[in-house]
Amino acid sequence: MAKRLYILAVIALAIAVWAFPALAQEETANTAAADEMATIQKRVYIYEVRGRRDPFVSLITPPKSQKELTGNPLLDNDISQMRVIAIVSDAEQSYALFGLPDGKYYTITPGMEIGLHDGVVEDIQADSVLIREIKPNFKGEPTPVDTYLRLRKEEGQ
Repeated sequence: MAKRLYILAVIALAIAVWAFPALAQEETANTAAADEMATIQKRVYIYEVRGRRDPFVSLITPPKSQKELTGNPLLDNDISQMRVIAIVSDAEQSYALFGLPDGKYYTITPGMEIGLHDGVVEDIQADSVLIREIKPNFKGEPTPVDTYLRLRKEEGQ
């Protein structure tokens, strides 16, 4: 019986020696984590905007606000915002009536400059207008881009 008590006492002592240093290490780890959290909360990061570009602005095309406005609504609006209202032709030339976002209408003839990207009206056909613009490609090199603006037929016509 004494032998069993001796074995139990040795086991209890071993458990105590094994358990209490772990508790001491846990307290040290908790204290270190609390100190680290305190130092992290004290750090303040300030992003200085002055002298740096906006990372969300396109590098290829300048924003519309930076482009010089000419006062000519045909040159100050993008062709995607324009609508072809009517197309008329006579023996010599074709004409197209364009509607702009501001609610005004303009008569277009071949050879006229139009749009934000130095577009030129190349051809006016019976149902569409061909506009050639010079836009930058994925490398930033100027590339001609042809856009057809089609005359929309109303229902029943």
